[in-house]
Amino acid sequence: MEKEASFYFADKTYEELDGYIEKDALIIVPVGTVEEHGRHLAVGADMMIAEDLSREIGKTLSLIHI
Repeated sequence: MEKEASFYFADKTYEELDGYIEKDALIIVPVGTVEEHGRHLAVGADMMIAEDLSREIGKTLSLIHI
């Protein structure tokens, strides 16, 4: 089976994504809130966790992360 490279969806234009859309490619969309957690965490902590988790899922599925 041929491996597809993964990438950040938000960094691509629609034209760049068109081929993947036509192939019904799997898309992992990290979703996290931006909210205050007090003085000990960044407001983007939930979003950072979601991004890291989606990156690990991609690795587990044997995708190449670029």
